[in-house]
Amino acid sequence: MKLAPKSVDSFLLNPQREHLAVLIYGADSGLVRERSEKISKAILGADFSDPFAKLELSEAELLADPARLCDELSAVSMMNPRRVIIVRDAGNNFTKVIEPALPYLHKDNYLIILADELTGKSSLRLLFEKEQSCAALACYKDEMRDVSAVIRKKFDEAAISYDREVLDYLASQLGNDRYVTNQELD
Repeated sequence: MKLAPKSVDSFLLNPQREHLAVLIYGADSGLVRERSEKISKAILGADFSDPFAKLELSEAELLADPARLCDELSAVSMMNPRRVIIVRDAGNNFTKVIEPALPYLHKDNYLIILADELTGKSSLRLLFEKEQSCAALACYKDEMRDVSAVIRKKFDEAAISYDREVLDYLASQLGNDRYVTNQELD
């Protein structure tokens, strides 16, 4: 299912309500990373920092051993009630690994696939958009208003007062990548 921009915030708070897997893709790799972390925190809660609750794999590892994804999705953790499995650097080649693994999706192991920008004809993107138990979440480059909102939020959280000119200046200097923007503001 393709997530509409207006439903992204509610999805990030409760990703497991309707979906067992999500594809997060786009040109803004910092935003892809940020949303992946928010989803992981929403799924794992207090277990977020537990190294056994989160497994990270690359597309190359799974292309070399396609059955491993089915094994990981079928595994039950003895230490945590839920696990998050993250696959980094996915592309269209990964479609042939994920398709046979879809029947193994279940509520105890949430699958997050991270990818760069994918076209509308991408086989991976199309798979996640048509599958009911999956979601596709696009991460586009921030516009000026998005950067301003990030800056306002950071300043408000830190109880820093600011003038409109400061906000405008920072917004004009930042914004190519959400992760870099957050790092610079910190």
